[in-house]
Amino acid sequence: MRWFLFFLAFIFSLAQCSKEDKALTQKKAIEAKKAKIMKDIEDVLNGWLEFAKKELPEDVKKYPKVKSPLVDFRLKMQGYDWKIPLKSKAMQAKGLIFEKEILAIPAFFEAMDNFWAKKIDFKEYMKARDELKRATTNRVVNMLADFDYAFVHVEALYGASDMEGDDRALYFFRHWQVAFDLPREPHESVSDYLARLCKERLQDFCKDVPFEFLHFAMEKPYLEKAIAIVEKFVKDYPDCPLNKVFDQYLVDARKALQEVKEYHESPVLPDTVSTAPFAYDLLFRIDEKGASLGEKPLLEKPALRAKDIALQKKKIEQMLADIEKERGPENMEVVVVEMPKDKEVGIIGGLVSVLKDLQPRVLRFAARRRADYVARKSTVANLFFREVGVSNFKGQVEGVGRVSCYVLGVSQDEEGFEKKLERWVFVGKDRVLSGVVENGKLMGASRIEKGEDEAIRSLCTGKPSLLLFDANVPYGRLVQIMDWAFFVCDPDCQHPKELKPLIEVQVCDVQ
Repeated sequence: MRWFLFFLAFIFSLAQCSKEDKALTQKKAIEAKKAKIMKDIEDVLNGWLEFAKKELPEDVKKYPKVKSPLVDFRLKMQGYDWKIPLKSKAMQAKGLIFEKEILAIPAFFEAMDNFWAKKIDFKEYMKARDELKRATTNRVVNMLADFDYAFVHVEALYGASDMEGDDRALYFFRHWQVAFDLPREPHESVSDYLARLCKERLQDFCKDVPFEFLHFAMEKPYLEKAIAIVEKFVKDYPDCPLNKVFDQYLVDARKALQEVKEYHESPVLPDTVSTAPFAYDLLFRIDEKGASLGEKPLLEKPALRAKDIALQKKKIEQMLADIEKERGPENMEVVVVEMPKDKEVGIIGGLVSVLKDLQPRVLRFAARRRADYVARKSTVANLFFREVGVSNFKGQVEGVGRVSCYVLGVSQDEEGFEKKLERWVFVGKDRVLSGVVENGKLMGASRIEKGEDEAIRSLCTGKPSLLLFDANVPYGRLVQIMDWAFFVCDPDCQHPKELKPLIEVQVCDVQ
């Protein structure tokens, strides 16, 4: 009996060994078949490389106003008859377990061909490339695929080299998508794409660049990324017979990178959470040179003060009359003030003292929203200064002293708002006081110490309040207070809630 059991075990082990041998044989056969197909594919691609090597021009330099010889070289590369041979070799894998891996190879090169023919966009190109990378580690396949991926940026540099301004920036736009591996979504505008690119890839770079110049400034991080891609190719494939292309590119790209213009804010505006568009009828702008109104200079004087603007009343009247002839009176109401965040706000009082007798009647303040990782211009506040029955406050403010103020406006477009005032807030350079209005007098001063934003927001949105700013307070502080009065943020400030403050705003000289 024992002998019989040993015999059965022996027979079972033989059967098991037979199965394992058969599985091993099948595995080896599959591997051999796959290796044979890959060898055939390599032969086709090596033939393509040899063809490209012969077509590579002796002089690969790009000369001014002359098309780069590499453009024709890339077109000639596409002229090589690779499609039928490559597809026929790959089709040998049809029905086999590695079919998907093999067919990803001609699929990518087909996508590459269609991309250069502008039949598909970068998103489809990158999808095919990603699938190829997942499918195979074959060196020849990857070298040709990576060559094309790097050459995209060679074409970009030389294609845009004779362009300037918007044309140059838009030419590069197509190539950012490859360099940063972030394809454009269907129907996505350039500005929306830029904002998404900054949020997902370039937060540190974008936050300090004026959004209106970002499409120009993007050349710097793009070239840095493109150079890194090409350098990696040369390092990974030092034996590639086409590296001559990249040697010249790296010289030219590094030179172009050194020559890229840098864009800085001028003037440097304060931050806001407002998502309002930067829209206006008239722009009053102050920078290091002086002041301008509309598109024309008003006063060339770096150290401007309120009285300097007030003294320009006749000139402002004439400038507005000229603008009205061009646009009509209906496009003269909204004035946006744009000035350095450290500039004193008294200047704005001088401006409104002139404008309140002319066509404009609404005042807004320019700032930049940076909560979305870009420095996009926006406006905050909406103050009415004409046809609302307001007057300059002059008198004693408890805890401050005697003041002489200039109206900036009220948040409510209604007559008689001033008569409803119940509270007051005074914002100085180093303190904030609040109190009550009794019979036109500002009484009961108390200092706001902690939770300044919540306290000011509560004061400005509860009962009608007179909000006074020391004329020496910087513009950035005024915008900060306006932000608190007009908005309250959700945690990440993506969708700030707009409030309806009850405020009259004035700037004051403290005597």
